[in-house]
Amino acid sequence: MKKIVLNLLGSFLVLLSVNLTANAQNCTISSNAIVGDGCTFGSSGTLTVEAGVTATIQLWGAGGGGGSLAATPARAGGGGGGYTTVSYVLTAGTYTVVVGAGGVAGANGTASSIAGTGITTATAAGGARGAGGGGGAGGVGATRTGGAGGAGGPNGGGGGGGEGACTTANGAAGTAGSGGVGGVGGTGCDGGDGGAGGSSGQAGNNGSGIGSGGGGRGSGGTVSGSGGAGQVIVTVSTAPLPVTLTYFTVKSSQLFWQTAMELNNDRFEIERLLEGENEFSQIGEVIGAGNSNSLVNYSFSDESAVPAGNHCYRLKQVDFDGQYEYSEVQCVSLKGEKAASIYPNPFTNEIIIADYATEMDTEVEVSDLQGNVLIRASLDQEVKHISTAELAPGTYFVRVSGTVKKIVKY
Repeated sequence: MKKIVLNLLGSFLVLLSVNLTANAQNCTISSNAIVGDGCTFGSSGTLTVEAGVTATIQLWGAGGGGGSLAATPARAGGGGGGYTTVSYVLTAGTYTVVVGAGGVAGANGTASSIAGTGITTATAAGGARGAGGGGGAGGVGATRTGGAGGAGGPNGGGGGGGEGACTTANGAAGTAGSGGVGGVGGTGCDGGDGGAGGSSGQAGNNGSGIGSGGGGRGSGGTVSGSGGAGQVIVTVSTAPLPVTLTYFTVKSSQLFWQTAMELNNDRFEIERLLEGENEFSQIGEVIGAGNSNSLVNYSFSDESAVPAGNHCYRLKQVDFDGQYEYSEVQCVSLKGEKAASIYPNPFTNEIIIADYATEMDTEVEVSDLQGNVLIRASLDQEVKHISTAELAPGTYFVRVSGTVKKIVKY
């Protein structure tokens, strides 16, 4: 059974499971997504979201390549790619996903990013290429930075830097080669270990895994290693809520509520419990918006309310498939001995208030559908005439003590 959730905008749930679409170029998170669903991008593409979800987004920048043949000496390892993780509420729409490409020998790794509605572009930078005198710098991520490549030593190429490691603040740096032996690649616990440097006469090794730097070539070797490509993973951490209420309140016998999001919402059934009764009973219904990502205001007037006693109300939200859930209960106490007469209805330029208890009823209010009081007048005579000439055509509520009546102006 689905659930109405009150005041949970921006909530965050711990990931419960992982059910990811791997190496996608184009991926959709549907309105039926559950916690743990998501998309893994091994190459650039688009992410389509059908309904608002809170998602954890992880980005790995690509690793830099080892030093080029043109550099002298040209045996340094490339830096590892940066890493970052962010959480966003994704509104319905399409997002552009860029997955960084690993740098070949002498080339930087490129950044990974995601951008779209509600996202200030999230980016994890790629690692720098190996330089002649030392290893390439690690790419920067908001969460952690990739390790720098190791410098090329005599004959031996420097190891590539590891991608941003999750056990430490940054990825580990590669070591320098010496004595004809290539340096060791730096480690990264997300699987992005830097490539080892090549020994004398040998090529450098490619970075091993996501966002890893390439190793530098050994003296006389033909080429340095390439960096590992980046990656972007989007994982649902809060599944779409069927209905999100921002508030539900009762004034006298007039109900007001607002939704921030609706998913397959057919209707709200209004239920009431009067003082002395044992069960709620349905007294009306209001049609829902179906599917919405905007603020929607609702109201309902209980025209059958008795003049006195405690009145408790709740909303029964019903989906198109018949599933339902209840809101919290809101109660009010109505006091009075008899209901006032409010006429004519429909009205034009005035309404008349009569038959009210003068010892109890001292004021009348006319409000719009949003609960804004537009007219407030004292009841200082047995029959009160109230001018409504300034009101625009539409629906209004008139409150006299415990009586609330819906009226319409033509």
